[in-house]
Amino acid sequence: MTLTPPETARIESEPFQRPGGDLWRWLVLLGMAALWLEWWLYYSGRENRRAMEMRTAPVDVDLQNAELELDRAAEESEDRKPNFVRLGG
Repeated sequence: MTLTPPETARIESEPFQRPGGDLWRWLVLLGMAALWLEWWLYYSGRENRRAMEMRTAPVDVDLQNAELELDRAAEESEDRKPNFVRLGG
């Protein structure tokens, strides 16, 4: 039995291809997109809630007036104390 040249020739090597290598790349991109979407939905909802709370919260002028009234009431109660000594004024 004699061997022919194609039978004795070296086997040509093929480049190594990982099965599913491209699949992982797409899965990572899909995961990143899902995380970004979740983050965006969470923080946009949080900002919307904060804006809604600001709309329903009392106006700053009302808060300032309430604080002034509390300060005046505290001063009046201090003025009424007989043992209270005011220095320099």
